[in-house]
Order: sequence, then C-alpha cells, then structure tokens
Amino acid sequence: VRGVASQSANLQEWQNSAGTALAVVNSSGNLGIGTTSPTSLLSVHGNSYISGTGFFGGAITGTSTLAIQSTTATSTFSTGGLTVGTSQFVVQQTSGNVGIGTTSPTSLLSVHGNGYFSGTAYFGGAITATSTLTLSATSTHTYISNGLGSAGAPSYTFTGDLNNGIWSSAADTLNFST
Repeated sequence: VRGVASQSANLQEWQNSAGTALAVVNSSGNLGIGTTSPTSLLSVHGNSYISGTGFFGGAITGTSTLAIQSTTATSTFSTGGLTVGTSQFVVQQTSGNVGIGTTSPTSLLSVHGNGYFSGTAYFGGAITATSTLTLSATSTHTYISNGLGSAGAPSYTFTGDLNNGIWSSAADTLNFST
C-alpha cells in the first residue's frame, strides 16, 4: 500500500462487521490497535497479552500504573538489574544488592535516608552503628531486650572484650561483669 505525498487519511484500516475500526496504519506509518489515531510507531489502546519474550531497547514509560504480575508465586526480573527513578530503588545486576536512596548499595539491603518500621524488626546478626544509635518511643517505655545473661556470659558486652558487660540475675537487678 502506498500513499500519496499529501495524503492525511489512514493508509489502511481494519474494521469489524459493524464498520468500527479495530486497527489502522496512519499516513505517518504508525500502527494503532484499538485506536484510530496512533501517536507512536505502535500504539495499543486496551489490554494485550504477549506469550513470548518481550524486548525493549529503550525506556518503558508508564502514564498510569505499571503492574508486573505472575501466575506463580514469584515474578522474576532478568539479571540486567532494576532501577526505579534515579536512585529511589535499585537492584544491582551482579551482586543482587538492593539500594533504597542509593545507586551503589554495599550490602544486601542498603537504605540511605530515614526508615520507618510500624511493626517488629528482627535482626539475626550484630547491629553496627556508624553514627549515633538512638532508641526512642512514643509510649512511656523504651527498652532493649536481650535476655538475662550471666556473670560468665553477660547480655550486653563490648567489642573486643566479651567478658565485661551488663546482665541481670533477676527482675529489677542490674549486674556488671568485669
């Protein structure tokens, strides 16, 4: 199909039996599916299903919600990494490290900025503060819980000196090991 130089009408149009346009190729060569006025090389208005692999050589821009869903328990992104925004959320390709507020996460999870947990947070290893560690609460009690301990194994110890520390032998009793 060849259009003329001054043609502004669609080059081709597919219609259903009622005469409603289903797809068009406009004078710019743009293919529209579900639209009669495609603004890009391929404009699909409505739902689509792709059963094979899709390749996008440029940015994917969503003007609404971009939902990636799976019929199994997990959705997998390729090892090409993932970035949301400039540095809001990053998954590094080689390490798998996740960064929030950073483009260079140095740990499995690196959060640069403030964080908020509305529930209980559990840590299976040591908590290391490279600045001030502040514990506060909106209620009347702020506490750290680590069990009672004993003179030989205090609940709270110091780096490089695990024998000196603080422990409790019973309720309302505070002991120091030296």
